[in-house]
Amino acid sequence: MRIERAAHIRRGAWLALAFTGAAFAGDRFTPYGGAEAEYNSNIYYLDEGESALDPNADSRLDDTVRRYFAGLELNLPLGAQTLRAALEGDRFEYGHFTELDHDEYHVGAGLDWRASKSVDGVVDYHQEERMASFLDRDSRELTLETESIGFATLNVFVTPVWRVSAGLHSRELDSPLPDAPDFALFEDKFDVAVERADGRRVNVGAYAEYLDGRYEGIIDANKFRERTAGLSAGYLIDAFSRLKAQIGSTRRDDDAGGTVDVITGKFEYHRELSGKTSMDAKVFRRVDSYVSGASAVVNSGVGAGIMWQATQKIALNAAYEWSSGQFSQSAPSDNVDRKDDDQLASVNLIYRMRPWFSLRAYGGFEARNSNIALESFNATTAGFTIEARF
Repeated sequence: MRIERAAHIRRGAWLALAFTGAAFAGDRFTPYGGAEAEYNSNIYYLDEGESALDPNADSRLDDTVRRYFAGLELNLPLGAQTLRAALEGDRFEYGHFTELDHDEYHVGAGLDWRASKSVDGVVDYHQEERMASFLDRDSRELTLETESIGFATLNVFVTPVWRVSAGLHSRELDSPLPDAPDFALFEDKFDVAVERADGRRVNVGAYAEYLDGRYEGIIDANKFRERTAGLSAGYLIDAFSRLKAQIGSTRRDDDAGGTVDVITGKFEYHRELSGKTSMDAKVFRRVDSYVSGASAVVNSGVGAGIMWQATQKIALNAAYEWSSGQFSQSAPSDNVDRKDDDQLASVNLIYRMRPWFSLRAYGGFEARNSNIALESFNATTAGFTIEARF
């Protein structure tokens, strides 16, 4: 009863915060609020065969989810600096799986600063509490996870032509697992880049990254280190097209003796097709932390997207991405190394009826084909959002 009462209090507080804050609204301070309804054909991201394994489990997989949200945004110029802050609260209510009803929050603040024409940077921190995705979880129980990310960057033009950039990044993810309620992931990264940035048609550079991480709260918890180095380039094809590319090598070692040593990088292409339409395409390969397996996964893929600004009020965008994930180690019960092929497609239509009021209709499709049969699934989503900004 206390938990239920607290949830209602938080929900009321968020709504009151957004709508009573309208009296202070302006270009620098923006309260907003809205609602969303979504249909999801596979809430738990389960294979149809897996859903039938437990005779006591609900065989239904689809549901309709209602989301209510309210928040505040601050964008305050302070001379050459800009202070940013954001606060949002969300309430999720399920039509069938009511045991998944929950609240979430997102908070953050940042400073875009400039000391001179040749020295600038960013300081940023944000934290959110959200429902842990069922994408890689065997449990159907509601789990709330908390992620905190902070970073600081420094950019210095050491000459009128060459720029040196450095950054510090920190990530903490507390994501309880069914058998490990204190499971957490910690990552700290330092990166540095040198690049030619004088607006010429061709720019080149080099970059390096070092990441130190660890898993906690599980029996086989270990630490890992990741080192990346490579070259970068940018090419302005013409007034409407540009290319950006990175190619390097990433090596990741952990205390359990695991090693990942692969070529990584990305290739990005952007083109303005018309005054209203643009497109993007990308190819990538990277090493990610696989939280549920406390290991690493090498993700390689391609993607494309198109944006159409039909009028000042109407915008349409669509995107598609295919990726293949090779896991550095499998779960103890698996006899083969896990490999997943994922597809993700989405489309969004936004209609800004008024400067302060907008509607969004969207749809999506997600599918995974894994060599571990129970990890395969497909899901479709469709929904609409209404939002008012004051």
